[in-house]
Amino acid sequence: MPGKERDLVWVFFIFCLVFAMFFDVLISGGTRVLSSPFTDIASQFLYFRDFGFGELKRGNLALWNPYLFSGVPFLGGFQSALLYPLNFPYLFLPIGYAINCDIVLHVFLLGVFMYAWARGRDLHAIPSFLSAILIVFSGVHFPHIYAGHLPNLCVMTWVPLIFLSLDKILAKANLKWILIGIFAVTMAVLAGHPQYVYYTFLTACIYGVFMLLFTPSPSRPILFLSGFFMVFIGGALLSSVQLLAGMEASREGIRAGGVPYAFAAMFSLPPENIFTLIFPNLFGDVLFHPYWGRTYYWEANLFIGIGGLTLVLYAFFKVKREAYILGALAFITLLFALGVHTPLFPLFYQYLPGFHHFRGTAKFIFFADLFLCLLAGMGLQALLREERGKIEKWVVPLLLGGAFMCVLASGLFYLMGGGLLPLRPWQAFLAFVEKSGESYLPQALYRDRQFAAFTSSLAAFQFLVSSIVFFLTALAWWGWVKKGKKYVYLIIFLASLEVMVFAGMTRMTFDLPSNLPPGLVKFLSGLNKEERVLNLWRPNIALTTRVPDIWGYDPVVSRRYGEFIAFTQGYEPAQASQYMSFNRYHPLLKLTRLRYIILPTPEGIKVREMGEVMPRGALIYRWKSVPVPEDILKEMVKPDFDLKGMVILEEDPFMTMEICNAPGSVSWKEIDTDTLLIEASVPCPAMLLITDSYARGWRASSVGQSSSTYRVLRADYAFMAIPLSPGYHKIKLEYAPRGFFVGRWISLAGLIFYLMALGYGVIRCHFR
Repeated sequence: MPGKERDLVWVFFIFCLVFAMFFDVLISGGTRVLSSPFTDIASQFLYFRDFGFGELKRGNLALWNPYLFSGVPFLGGFQSALLYPLNFPYLFLPIGYAINCDIVLHVFLLGVFMYAWARGRDLHAIPSFLSAILIVFSGVHFPHIYAGHLPNLCVMTWVPLIFLSLDKILAKANLKWILIGIFAVTMAVLAGHPQYVYYTFLTACIYGVFMLLFTPSPSRPILFLSGFFMVFIGGALLSSVQLLAGMEASREGIRAGGVPYAFAAMFSLPPENIFTLIFPNLFGDVLFHPYWGRTYYWEANLFIGIGGLTLVLYAFFKVKREAYILGALAFITLLFALGVHTPLFPLFYQYLPGFHHFRGTAKFIFFADLFLCLLAGMGLQALLREERGKIEKWVVPLLLGGAFMCVLASGLFYLMGGGLLPLRPWQAFLAFVEKSGESYLPQALYRDRQFAAFTSSLAAFQFLVSSIVFFLTALAWWGWVKKGKKYVYLIIFLASLEVMVFAGMTRMTFDLPSNLPPGLVKFLSGLNKEERVLNLWRPNIALTTRVPDIWGYDPVVSRRYGEFIAFTQGYEPAQASQYMSFNRYHPLLKLTRLRYIILPTPEGIKVREMGEVMPRGALIYRWKSVPVPEDILKEMVKPDFDLKGMVILEEDPFMTMEICNAPGSVSWKEIDTDTLLIEASVPCPAMLLITDSYARGWRASSVGQSSSTYRVLRADYAFMAIPLSPGYHKIKLEYAPRGFFVGRWISLAGLIFYLMALGYGVIRCHFR
């Protein structure tokens, strides 16, 4: 069979396995949605996609989200992924079905690109297929479906294609692979998770250095370096519309200037979780037993199976040089994943540009497993090339030794759990986990003897299961040693089955209608949309019900607005983060237009009504300039401060206050998510206070014959004010960030050059 047809057959096999894993949800019509009901799809991305692509269907590209955090950038938040081409199903499919298709498509594409990368490294079809299956159903990838990490899954998909393009450029720098690399980087950026893109770039830099240093006779290193930078710079240019909008939003966000060291140190890979390479559920799981280990299950699981890891070891013995290079890359990325548990972390946090903007270095395990899965394919290829009798004899004894050690460990932990051996060493480890502050179960559990006995028995069961897998894998290898190559298919089958069973044990769905309780939806539908709620159950539901919320669930929060809310809750403004514990009502919350608080209780959802709120727009005739932000909040809590009668500004409005007896009038109409049309009749100089969150991207201009513009000032610490002179004003207030408009032109120019280069390449290829 010709090579291309053979590749299509194996790609079809990948599709069949992925389809088999998700068959039930694909025929459910979207009423069952992949992921847990308590993680990010159910609490965030369901509503993000519904809102963003619902607006897009109406012809509106939503740059601003008026429904969370009293208003916040939407496109600039990256995770909206409005410009990501593979999000097209959201434009015509029901939201639940679109999410399922989104996940399945990207799981499949990851397999295809991993297969292509392995084939590009001269692996045969079968080893490439195994590499693809191992990474698709691995612990570093598949549990993110349970976690509802849509952007993570989408960005991961493109990483093997980026590495494939770099390999091809190293072998021979040509236009085709530079363009493919640019395309892959662009797609990764638009997919919506900048941290994975940043980590991909760091890993690619290390990968490129290793390839240059250790690849025999690399073809013209200068050409490779040129191609390398063209791939990433070209990708950045094509995605400038997203990058520049995101950078502008991030400069005003809660993470502007970086995150605190303690926050950045969160979700580092715990060293003990390296055992999850072989024992994926040693510290619990996500469906049957609570995960009690440090950090989150999906952030710290390296599992590629005993069969896969055996092939990795075999590659070290047979492939040698290339295996050592990939092994070193896996080790380095694993070291990065350990984060705060190594002395490298403070150095990176202090000196590596961009590193201090993120938390969760455990995400580097994805790259470690990519290299390990490629190594497993190399090990299988070496095995397929072996003649009978020449296979390394150490493999079967090693596997049997692993089985024996697992049986011993299982017995030891079983006896500890049953009280026949002292439980104290295990209790000491649990105490260590508790004291680390990196676990998310109630701390009292870790001091409970029954819990210690339970987790010990659970570990015993995991060791027992692994002993069986070790033994079955040993039998398959023994069959290959004694009876020939046909047993290699049993080795492949067991290695694939192992990771697929693991993946199936992490797969969960939730009922879509349960995410929109009819009673709550009915209540919200009857509210005045000019007022806001504080939904402490599921704030992002505001994007679907279109009833705005004063808070939300997303890392994109205006720093000043977050500080304002933190202040109202009794915290220091500097302590503001995306996570807020609401514990009291403060009079300043009237500025947020908070009217109702929605409280989850054991008896169900309860609603508490607050008092009067400020209108969306108000004419105020007294103002005061306080240039120091910290002093503004102090002014606002003084007993004589009147929210309705005074505005505190940070800049001089260059207007003189006058005593004004006539009230004036103001009205407004919402044109779309980004635009308000305001009409105001002002008898004397006034501030038009707008109780939406301030951002530098807001622009105010006159509608009609006059082409004058208005200043949009920050008011009352986190909100907006427009200085108005006496007279009639018709104003268009629009969120129009410069980053988006500059980036749009750069992306358009980049796309034109990209298409010209693509056309040149096609014509050249046709006439060659």
